[in-house]
Amino acid sequence: IRGLCEVLKHAGKKCAIFYNWEDLRDISRPNSLAHSVFYAGKAIGYLEAGEIITNELIDYVRKYETDFTFLYLGYTDWAGHKFGWMSDEYLSAMQSSWNNIEKLMKELGDEYTYIITADHGGHDRTHGTEMPEDMIIPIIINGKDFEAGKELENANIIDIAPTVAKLLGVEPDFEWEGKSLI
Repeated sequence: IRGLCEVLKHAGKKCAIFYNWEDLRDISRPNSLAHSVFYAGKAIGYLEAGEIITNELIDYVRKYETDFTFLYLGYTDWAGHKFGWMSDEYLSAMQSSWNNIEKLMKELGDEYTYIITADHGGHDRTHGTEMPEDMIIPIIINGKDFEAGKELENANIIDIAPTVAKLLGVEPDFEWEGKSLI
């Protein structure tokens, strides 16, 4: 199965990723990215790393044209594991991440489509069970192709890649299981 960045690169699109959780280095295969930025959240702190990569993404997108840009803010995941999901520390990390998202959207404007989500939910200080708290995640989409305030019925994380492909006029990989949300 080809991932989103591989499919987009094959279609002549440029992708960039900005992240602060090292395991995401494997999110795309070699030669599928135009640009990649990693700051070690554990080494310099997820709060600072999130602010740095948000600012670097803004600077990069202003300077270079990309078709798809991925931003991963790891502060909320770290806080969920360390202090527990829905703890005061977790909620503070959520607010910090949301502040970065708002800054990004304000700086780059409404010519872009923004998809905001999480890779998983959690409970206590863990995740990975069949509990709704672990399985249900937000998917918020803001862009000209989406009606403001409309609730997306039966949306799933596997629908994000086909949605991005559709937004960019690219055929999804035939093995993808998700559907476009457009």
